[in-house]
Amino acid sequence: MKKILVLLLAGLCFVPFADAADKLQPGFSFGFKAGFNISDFSGRDVDSGFRSDTGLAAGGVVAYRLSNVLAVQAEALLTQKGARIFTKLEGVLFNEWITLKYIEIPLLLKVSPPLDSSIRPVFYAGPYVAFKFSFKDKWELGGQGSTEDIPSFRERELGLAGGFGVDFPVGKSMRTSAEIRYTRGLSTLSKNSEEKGYNAVFSILVQIAFGK
Repeated sequence: MKKILVLLLAGLCFVPFADAADKLQPGFSFGFKAGFNISDFSGRDVDSGFRSDTGLAAGGVVAYRLSNVLAVQAEALLTQKGARIFTKLEGVLFNEWITLKYIEIPLLLKVSPPLDSSIRPVFYAGPYVAFKFSFKDKWELGGQGSTEDIPSFRERELGLAGGFGVDFPVGKSMRTSAEIRYTRGLSTLSKNSEEKGYNAVFSILVQIAFGK
């Protein structure tokens, strides 16, 4: 993941800024996006045995372009977060997966500096609220296992999202973008706010939008 971030940042640094040939007009656009997450737990009370896990994210977007450079975008995503443990207990392999699926609604301010080509960098940030879709704890030990709901986790999460990527036109009224996003929960995972554990997710996403 670090190599991907460095390469994309380096590529953007070598693109010269200038007046854009495709000046974007104010107005609405809508579309969809999809990609995958690399998720983990962060915080002082998180078990050190947890490792990152992968999941999918997909949903719809609606945006309003304020100017050639600025836009506001709202999204509704079904996104999978969580983490896993692979270890040995008394010589027996123990696997555990914490799988947290949310309906996540970010509200993002997007900045798209114009370039001398139709390809633009995109930078964005904003808050999000996420609601429980399903929380599952699956474990396997010595050929036996079980999957259970997790009643002790909060059913709503508040957090911040930020990212960057590239955006370019495909035809007259369609644009697509590829982006890297980081989301960090501000609400503790546990309903007990004294237990400091939070969601932390890197996402790689592709978006297609129609309109302005």
